[in-house]
Parts: sequence; C-alpha cells; structure tokens
Amino acid sequence: LLSHNRPKGVSYSILVPKALKELGIKIPAEKDAIFACARVLIEEILTNLDNMQDRLSVLTELCIDADYRRDIYDFYLLH
Repeated sequence: LLSHNRPKGVSYSILVPKALKELGIKIPAEKDAIFACARVLIEEILTNLDNMQDRLSVLTELCIDADYRRDIYDFYLLH
C-alpha cells in the first residue's frame, strides 16, 4: 500500500513513521528494539535447540552492530 500510494518524491523514511503512527504502533527506542530482538532470538534458542547455532550467529551480528552492548555480549562470546 505504501509504495502504491506514495507521492512522487516522498521517501519511505517519512511515510513509514506516519503510517505506523496512524496504526497506533509505537516505534521503540533503539535500545529497546535491540533488546526485544535479542529476547526473541534467545526464546527461539530455548524452544528449539536445533536453531541455536543460527540464532547465536544472528545475536553475534546484533551485538557487533550495537557496539558490543553489555547486555547481549555474553551471546557474542558463545559464538
């Protein structure tokens, strides 16, 4: 819908926040978003150990991208 109705010259960086606001979806702070992503990945590891290596890889990348945040750094060390 966004791409179909996007006026020429208007970027997604303007449209997406407006659309989320209209839907009542709050954009989390970066710190909260990183923690939420890490939590989902950890829950996936706990519910299916077959996912462990893949999820640890993603957690490692998340840790690196988040400048080695201390609250997820231990998962970086596990990989």
